[in-house]
Amino acid sequence: MIYDLSWPLYDQMPVYPGDPPCQVSRPHAHETDGVQLTHLSLGCHTGTHLDVPRHFVASGPAIEAVPLERFMGPAVVISVPWQPDQALDLAAADWSAWQPGDFVLLSTDWEHRGGTSAFFQDIPSFAAGTSELLIEKGVSLFGLDLPTVREVVRPGFDKRHMHRAILGNGMIIVEGLANLAKLVGKRIYFCAVPLLIPGADGSPVRAFASDIR
Repeated sequence: MIYDLSWPLYDQMPVYPGDPPCQVSRPHAHETDGVQLTHLSLGCHTGTHLDVPRHFVASGPAIEAVPLERFMGPAVVISVPWQPDQALDLAAADWSAWQPGDFVLLSTDWEHRGGTSAFFQDIPSFAAGTSELLIEKGVSLFGLDLPTVREVVRPGFDKRHMHRAILGNGMIIVEGLANLAKLVGKRIYFCAVPLLIPGADGSPVRAFASDIR
């Protein structure tokens, strides 16, 4: 079975505050031109998308320098339901289905806000030390249903620490995933392949998964 884990892109959809708007138009239509052509204008971190190291690490690899096999592989879906005013504690989650080498996909139930401006408001933070946990486990791709990742700020760190730490370690981040809740506890084969945009720090993706047989 194939599981679609992506949000649709559409004109004027909500985007992360400060990002370029998403604009979708059709300058050619069958009724007037005998052909349809769709025009897109959007930031690379719109909708379901991935971050590569270049996003927060100036010397990090951009899209074209990351091998395609880094964007597909076995994954486990872990659940840490968000609670208002509480940090997400990934260390306390059930990792029993995880195997070394697996990607980690996190369901927080935030997907229920998808498609609305509330998706980008009061975004939960992770407990301090989450970056170190992911790095110590050797996770090469971390996906989640939140629009961004950030840890509770510690002395000597700032709100960008989590991005810098895990991207600086070569990890890929896939943000804004959909439909993860029904896959919690499962091992799946996950794919989220970016557009080939030389020099880019990220890309919208069509993320999907299939059962591992």
